[in-house]
Amino acid sequence: MSYPADLTPQQARARRRPLPRHYDENTLPVPVEDHDHDGPSLLKIGAIGLGAAAVTALGVLATRAVVDAIAGDDEDRPHPRSRDHLAPRYANLDDRARQDMRSRARSLYDEHDEHAAEIRARAEREARARARQRKERELRRRHARENGRGFLSQLTDSAGKLATNITALVATANSAVDGFHQIAGRAEGMMRDFDHTADRLREFLGERRSPPRPARTAQTNPSSGHPRGTPPDLSPDDLPHSKADLTRDRAHRL
Repeated sequence: MSYPADLTPQQARARRRPLPRHYDENTLPVPVEDHDHDGPSLLKIGAIGLGAAAVTALGVLATRAVVDAIAGDDEDRPHPRSRDHLAPRYANLDDRARQDMRSRARSLYDEHDEHAAEIRARAEREARARARQRKERELRRRHARENGRGFLSQLTDSAGKLATNITALVATANSAVDGFHQIAGRAEGMMRDFDHTADRLREFLGERRSPPRPARTAQTNPSSGHPRGTPPDLSPDDLPHSKADLTRDRAHRL
């Protein structure tokens, strides 16, 4: 038995079943044949691409031709100028004038560079000064934050210290006054003791004094003008008026 794959197209066509009468043989589907359809398709695509490239090249050439016709011929086109050409006024100068011009240009450039350097240096100094001020402000703020003490707290501390010092000063003054009062109270007793001691010494010396000598001729004291051996005349102002004055006089003599 033969299979459909082993038959040729003619054998397959001869073995097919009969068709009805109302079917047309030309309208039947074409049987599948053993051939490659990729070959003709690639050729067609390549031909179409070549044709498109040719058309594009021809269009570009035609466009250039039209543009050249509108712009004019090659003689009317602008030619690039020579780079070695000098300025008209500079070309007419001699070598010395050109050298002077170059010197002036160099001096101007040097002045410009010096001015620019000065501006940059001033800007750097100002920037450093601003940075230093900013750093100082930050340090002050940090110090204030770390201490946690403002103007009011410092004022309170100063007032407390002042009050403490004033209290100590008042206490010292009171102690000094009390000491002075004690010394003054004792001074009166001391003066009384001195007075009593002076009286005792005078009595003791008076008892042991030798008998009086015979009177001599009164002689005048050259320093006071009074007779020697007699007390001088005292005015009422020189005499003691009270017991305190007498005590002071005795203490002075002692």
